[in-house]
Amino acid sequence: MNHIYACLKTTLFITVLSVLLWGCRNEAPYITHNHESDTLSVEHGNILKLKFNFEDDREELQTATVVLNDEKIYSGNDSIFEYQMETAGLRAENYLFNITALDADSNSASHTLSVNVIGVKPLPGNLTIDGIGATQARVNFGILSDGGLEIERKGISFSLSGAENDADEKKILISEGNGGVINSIVRGFPRNKELNVRAFLTNSAGISYSNTVGIKTRDGIPRVRTVSVKNIHSRNVDAEGALVTNGGERLIEYGICYSETPEPVIDNYVSRASGNSKYTVSLDNLTPFTRYYFRAYAKNRFATRYGEVMEFETTGPPTVKTGEPGRIMVTSLRMSIDVTDNGGHPVTDAGVCYSMLKNPGIDTNISSFGKGTGQFEEVVENLDPGSKYHLRAYAVNSEGVSYGEEIVLFTKLGIPEVITHDVTDIDYSSATFIGSVPDDGGLDVLEYGFAWDSVASPTKKNNYVTVDKVEEGKFRHKIEGLITGKEYFARAYARNEKGYVYADEIEFTPYIKTSMTLVEAGSFEMGTADGGDESGPVHMVSLDSFMIGKYEVTNKEFAAFLNSNIDRVSIRGKGDIVVMDDKPVYYLHVYGDDYDKTGFRVHIYYEDGEFRVSDECGDYPAILVSWEGAMQYCRWAGGRLPTEAEWEYAARGAVNASYIYAGGNDLGELGWYYRNSKDAPCPLMSNGRGLNKTGRLKPNSLGLYDMSGNVSEWCYDLYDEEYYSVSPSDNPMGPQKGSSRVIRGGSWADKDDNCTVYTRIKSFDIERGYDNIGFRLLRPVK
Repeated sequence: MNHIYACLKTTLFITVLSVLLWGCRNEAPYITHNHESDTLSVEHGNILKLKFNFEDDREELQTATVVLNDEKIYSGNDSIFEYQMETAGLRAENYLFNITALDADSNSASHTLSVNVIGVKPLPGNLTIDGIGATQARVNFGILSDGGLEIERKGISFSLSGAENDADEKKILISEGNGGVINSIVRGFPRNKELNVRAFLTNSAGISYSNTVGIKTRDGIPRVRTVSVKNIHSRNVDAEGALVTNGGERLIEYGICYSETPEPVIDNYVSRASGNSKYTVSLDNLTPFTRYYFRAYAKNRFATRYGEVMEFETTGPPTVKTGEPGRIMVTSLRMSIDVTDNGGHPVTDAGVCYSMLKNPGIDTNISSFGKGTGQFEEVVENLDPGSKYHLRAYAVNSEGVSYGEEIVLFTKLGIPEVITHDVTDIDYSSATFIGSVPDDGGLDVLEYGFAWDSVASPTKKNNYVTVDKVEEGKFRHKIEGLITGKEYFARAYARNEKGYVYADEIEFTPYIKTSMTLVEAGSFEMGTADGGDESGPVHMVSLDSFMIGKYEVTNKEFAAFLNSNIDRVSIRGKGDIVVMDDKPVYYLHVYGDDYDKTGFRVHIYYEDGEFRVSDECGDYPAILVSWEGAMQYCRWAGGRLPTEAEWEYAARGAVNASYIYAGGNDLGELGWYYRNSKDAPCPLMSNGRGLNKTGRLKPNSLGLYDMSGNVSEWCYDLYDEEYYSVSPSDNPMGPQKGSSRVIRGGSWADKDDNCTVYTRIKSFDIERGYDNIGFRLLRPVK
């Protein structure tokens, strides 16, 4: 019982205490605003006024905050916060105000206010227009407000002045200018029209227009004026034009057109201008002393227009020719020029310009020769040795500079050019050298001469001679004391202050000098059907070219051969046989009654260690010479005996002539034979028949003497009477076997039928010499 009472007493105490405590508790702050609803709407551009109240029952407000979206716009402990929401700077969308309050007892309260900013049409500023062209103009207007929405399109609307409604209005969009001001060139207007123009802006709320501006577009037709021409030269002038208007359209080009015809157009020659409306251009590539027509022009995409036509006539610079260079030295050269025409104005300077590069001009190196017209010649100096130069003449007058033809040359290095031209007049012991110095290398030549020896590349360390005289650009010298048949090398040389220069060498071998005739290659019918079996059958033979002696070898020539080879000679028999290399080559005595009666003395005799020729017998044909002696002579003289084919071809005159004898059909005019040799100046028989000097009668058509008569002539071939049947057609050299040699031509002791061009005679002993057999030299043509 007491326990229950105690519990009730305790419960009652707790209840009374709780009532007392609740009655003493503080309330949270109270948040209000000046609008009836927490959801508000306002058009973009308007101002929304807000007043927030923060009430606390004990007036113990600690702090209040206002956050607009994520931005805190107020924090403090005032009981009232007033705020103006400027929507002109905001986007059209929903905005949240989150408001909180806290008292001293940490009691808090919160409130949310939603404001919807409603977008409106954009607002363009005032439109101004300038720079009006044919199809374009510059427009300027501002975007005062985008209405809180994104501008979807902006641009210019236009219509023809006087249009009844907006349906005729056309729009031109503008893409640039996303800021608050549009300043842009707008293209797309019709040209030459009066238009009403206004700017427009569009967003999702609609379209708005600016004020309307009236304009007049231009016609787009350019206009120019031809002004004048001045500074007339030979190849260019300055022409002036003026651009009156471009017609309000950008020009493609403008300038001056010109031609030699009276109405030039841009399809002729043009010179384009740029920059100022009044312009001067150069008309180039003109021809001197020519009438030209010119006029200004301008072209755009709509039209090409011309000014009035004017004309002018070019004058000209001087005319000058570059002459041929004279002597070219190491550091200088002599040049000539010819100023042929002054171009109508005095020539103030003329000369030569030069450079190591092409097209030298007066801005490079020049050498002035003088003034006026005419021919000038001067030395151009201060050049570099061994260098390539481009040169041309120049002449100057008030119209400009003209140039002659450009030439290219090299200054010298001081090295002369030396040429060994030839070795001529070659005899068995002498020869004449001919040389020249066509280019002195730019320095004076101090010495000319020749070097020679039996070794290649002779110099002044070998045999040499200095030549004092130069005639017609060449110098020459005859060298004596050469060894016949020995190979020599010779070359010209020159010396200047830098030293010696040698020409290419010429190789030669001294042979006896004798008159030779060229027999050119050809074909002929050899032999005859009328001369016996040994002279036939007739067959075609082809021969290479060769040289053959005009005369039979003379005593003088054969004696020179013997003396030239005196070390190889011995006298044998009864002192009457001259032997060379163990073979008899000449007989010093002839035995027989006839010779005793006539008192004949052999023309060549041996006395005091040398062979001599009897008085007045030097030009008689050499007789008493064996076949071997004739061959050895020919080798020494640089040739050989002719083959009988070569002999007959030469005797016939190198043609298929029908003559019986060498040169004709009258043997009495052509050769010495038994009928006309009776009173010979060199009798060999008691009846007075004998030898005559060579070349006294008529020659054949090749100028060859005594091929019929006087003495028979040894040939190279062995004798075979049937050889013609097997003879090759090209250059036959005779049979391979035999003991006799062929003799041709007949002699002073023979009848006429042995003196024909086709008669073949078989020799007797080829090691003997005979009083009626001589020989003739042949030299092959290499």
